[in-house]
Order: sequence, then C-alpha cells, then structure tokens
Amino acid sequence: MSAVDYSNPYVIGLVGDYGNRYANYALHFCDNLLILGSRLDVRQVGGKLEQFARYAEIFRVDIDEGEIERVKITKKVNVILYKTS
Repeated sequence: MSAVDYSNPYVIGLVGDYGNRYANYALHFCDNLLILGSRLDVRQVGGKLEQFARYAEIFRVDIDEGEIERVKITKKVNVILYKTS
C-alpha cells in the first residue's frame, strides 16, 4: 500500500472483500495484470480462482516460490525472481 502515493490519479485503491467496487471492476476486466509480491489471499482472488481476472494475462513476480505455488491460477504465467547475495 505504501509503494504508490494515494494522491496519484492512477491509484484506484484496494481490491477484494474490503476493496473499492471500481477497483474490483477494473481488476475483473483488465487485459494484463502485473502482481508484484502480493500474497493473493482468498480475500483478493475469491473462492473461484477461475473467475479471478479471467480476461487477463497474469504476470506474477515474487521472491518466495512457495507463494507462487500456493495459489494455482490456470492458464496464467508465473515469474519467479530469486535473490542474489
């Protein structure tokens, strides 16, 4: 939440159960989705994974391989970055 200032006109707020309706709408109908280090809890993706951002090509970046593998999103692209010393 602190990565981008909320006064930025491109910030649409939180998604999921406690998010804004328009943010959820934008997520649902987006073409491309870049997820940087987000856990993708059930509160963000919902109970039906096949409906999460179903029109989007999803690129997920996380340094924790366990988080990438924890949520299986079919027909999506997962990118794993590894820390170097």
